[in-house]
Amino acid sequence: SAAELSTIKANLTERLQDSINHISSMTKERDLLNTSLIQLTEETNRLKSLSKQSDLNPLSVVQYIMVHGSGLILNIFYVLFLAEKSCPAGWTMFRCSCYLLSTQAGSWDKGRQDCRDREAELVTIDSYEEQVFVSALNEKDTWLGLNDIETEGTWKWADGTALTVKYWFPGEPNNANGDPQYGEEDCGHLYHATKADGNWNDLRCNSILQWICEKMA
Repeated sequence: SAAELSTIKANLTERLQDSINHISSMTKERDLLNTSLIQLTEETNRLKSLSKQSDLNPLSVVQYIMVHGSGLILNIFYVLFLAEKSCPAGWTMFRCSCYLLSTQAGSWDKGRQDCRDREAELVTIDSYEEQVFVSALNEKDTWLGLNDIETEGTWKWADGTALTVKYWFPGEPNNANGDPQYGEEDCGHLYHATKADGNWNDLRCNSILQWICEKMA
């Protein structure tokens, strides 16, 4: 009947309008998301630039957030600095660093070069917790970044930083007590199966040992 057709037409018209309104709403949401994505990209690039300039100085980041403060910036800060980090396959993570025990052996120089080829460095130890962790990695004597190659008796790490902690084996370093048959002992290594609070030793740099590499996660 005419009344039924009119009702059906009205229902279809209402549904059509609902669909049009829904599509319009989705279009607005899409536009908002696109705008947010553009803002997120811009702010991410700014914060990345800031992090490079400040060497990840937390104070500089906080100051930046205070000036440009918004929930968007805080989210970027979380993604860049607080998100879970990971290590390459075969590496072991401890705190913010990744560690790799070599499968081959060689001189201290060979170990350093191998680490650098992996965008890492011979391991640097700056806390007792790290010392315990690294000591548990080695199954044999292993090279550390320790050396006094430049100045006898002035020990530093392969990256040039000074020692902040020391875990020498009793009586070490002794430079072979000056005995010429052993040569200069200018490189440091970990004794295997020795207590972590005293297992560093100096050795000739051309001795053949495994090594441990370290890099940031």
